[in-house]
Amino acid sequence: MKALKNNVVYEPIVEEKKTESGIIIPGSQNKPFDKGVVKYVGPEASQKEPDLVPGATVLVSKGSSTDIELDEKQLKIVKDEGIILIL
Repeated sequence: MKALKNNVVYEPIVEEKKTESGIIIPGSQNKPFDKGVVKYVGPEASQKEPDLVPGATVLVSKGSSTDIELDEKQLKIVKDEGIILIL
């Protein structure tokens, strides 16, 4: 697979919290951003930001991405402008 133009494909990291009694609480629902691992980077995005490479962990503005499913994996596509931070 190849990302085109300034698109970035990433796999979201789902952070869950457990209470003392063992109840799992999804943690990302009330955050203003998503966290994920970059899978594919379009050529325009990599020219703008050389550190944006597959394997990098990023924070993405919530609502700026599109959900896709590929080979039974949940992925997201975002334009490079939607990436807030490279960790």
